[in-house]
Amino acid sequence: MHRTKCTSRRLALTAVLAILFSIHGKQEDGFDGAGQKATTACAEAKYTSALSQIFKTEAIDAAAEIDQASTHVRAHKLAALYSSNEHQSTGHWALALLLQEEISDAHANNKATSETKLEAAAALESRTMRLLTFLQLSVKAVTNHQAASAINTVNWPKASAITSDITPTLATEIAENCTIDKLGEDSDIKKAQVNHKSIYKMKMLPDTAFKPPQLKIQATAGGSGAATGWQQCSDKEGVVASGGESINTNYFGARLLITPATITTESTDIFKDSDKRSSCKTGQYNSGFVITQKEYTARHVCKATLAAYKLPTPPADQKLATLKTSAKLASLIKLLRQEPTSSDKQEANTASEIEKVLGTSETEFEANFVKYVKTEKRSFTVGGKTLTCSFLELAGQPEADELEAYLTAQAKSRWQTTKAAGGANDDGNASTQKCTAIPTADKCNNKDGCEFKDGKCQAKVTTATGTDGKPTNTTRSNSFVIKKAPLLLTFFLIG
Repeated sequence: MHRTKCTSRRLALTAVLAILFSIHGKQEDGFDGAGQKATTACAEAKYTSALSQIFKTEAIDAAAEIDQASTHVRAHKLAALYSSNEHQSTGHWALALLLQEEISDAHANNKATSETKLEAAAALESRTMRLLTFLQLSVKAVTNHQAASAINTVNWPKASAITSDITPTLATEIAENCTIDKLGEDSDIKKAQVNHKSIYKMKMLPDTAFKPPQLKIQATAGGSGAATGWQQCSDKEGVVASGGESINTNYFGARLLITPATITTESTDIFKDSDKRSSCKTGQYNSGFVITQKEYTARHVCKATLAAYKLPTPPADQKLATLKTSAKLASLIKLLRQEPTSSDKQEANTASEIEKVLGTSETEFEANFVKYVKTEKRSFTVGGKTLTCSFLELAGQPEADELEAYLTAQAKSRWQTTKAAGGANDDGNASTQKCTAIPTADKCNNKDGCEFKDGKCQAKVTTATGTDGKPTNTTRSNSFVIKKAPLLLTFFLIG
């Protein structure tokens, strides 16, 4: 029958897939890609080592992420102190407080999660070392060597008894190195294939394998007795005979026999259910040393794989649409603006309350709160050192405390100056609308609080002098211009 090229290609592809399937086989249920290959003690040692490293890395990464979130908190505080725009400053304070509360709320859970993961890592490391020691010391075979010439000076089992020493050699399970520190592509157990979030089984060496091997001494004797001068037989190891030639009528000897321990792992359930991820087992351990039992390690793995961090997402990494759904953020904004928070329509007003300070569009939020903190560079001289960074970068600097103190003093000074001047009641939005409504440059420049810039009339941007004495744009946006002392500074700086 004639076959087309397409048919031939399909058949060839099928054959290749069949070969690959036969080589790699189907992944067993309950195991990850690396775990199903841990069929020997050495392979298990590699797997437990990799899993231990992963749990420790998760704890370290979580701590770093929490630290970064705390850095975001300080960055928003610095931005709030730096900005002379009431709405912008209020927004940054609210975002800082929101994130700080989320970090605090998750602290107990995250602390317990890290402890659980590090305890599991320690149990796995202990298991790894025990497996390597087992491989180094476990006896797999005995070689019985020649017997020494018979003598009568040992006095065992009675005086002047004829004895011969037979010294066997014990062969351990693995003479070469079982490498656990190189688990990349060249290793049979690859760290990249370990995924504890998918497993509910592990392949582990049974506890009985660690017990001493079964030893047996087999003795033999023939003829009328023995005498000094008998020597190793020429054809039987561990046997002496009269004359030391081939075994004859008069001989005696012994050999050591051993039943080696198994080095083959067995499937071990991690969870209470054997066919799925569920809760961890809580029953009693077997008698004996608990921490050396495979069940001890398995239960720690179970707890660690279920333990989850609650890592807050910094507001500057979120969209305005997401933040506008936060009733907590709306409540913080109300408190900062000294507005009542007990309204029956609080839920319905959440978005509108947030829009008052964060803006009504993603573009506005991006400019005044995201870029303002994460990307816009500013220069400050602290302790003789000039720092040119974003607020997020500044928040992570050793000089952040001094900078925060300086900005706090500057903000307090602005508040006191404005208070002494009497402060207008314009909240910024009104002046912005007033300025943008002016069509020409000549009329714009004659209006207080307005300036003609970039081809349009807009609210005049307030400037402040930084530590280097140079005027600096404090808002980066014309959306809000403050003309009165921000009430929130009273909350944070006075009293």
